[in-house]
Amino acid sequence: STILHAGIPPLMNSAYNTADILVVVLDNRIIAASGHPPGPNIGITQTGKETKSISIEDVVGSLNLDYVKLVDPFDLQNTINVMEEALRTPGQRVVISRSDCACASRKKAEYKGITLKKYEVTASCVGCKICATQIGCPPIFWRDSHSNIDPVICVGCGLCAQMCPVFAIKLRE
Repeated sequence: STILHAGIPPLMNSAYNTADILVVVLDNRIIAASGHPPGPNIGITQTGKETKSISIEDVVGSLNLDYVKLVDPFDLQNTINVMEEALRTPGQRVVISRSDCACASRKKAEYKGITLKKYEVTASCVGCKICATQIGCPPIFWRDSHSNIDPVICVGCGLCAQMCPVFAIKLRE
């Protein structure tokens, strides 16, 4: 939500001054820096009452920038395609990467009694370490010359499975 309380004036200034700039908004639908209160972009007040939701893409789009796209960061190939397109496009560009905060999603699922899907590393792991070094996912760790996934903290996003070049990460059965 930082874009809504501090990022709009600089974007407006970049449009006005025709800056060549790419801004990536990481919208995890929560304000993590201050204890996870709801932000103006999710439609819930501090007291839990439903209210109007402020659309980041509508606010940013109203600035008449050259390029504004919304991506789901867990759709890895589409996110790569949009980022490559944004890098090739001149002018003022904004990519909004939106997905719920993994910690908040897990808490919400637990509260509702929903069991999250979990991933595991299979015996076909070749030890390339891409999943362990490129994602920064806390459940992934290295042991016995291959990656492992801690099922207790895996939130089931599937990004690791998308990144694995040998398809050694699968849903747990």
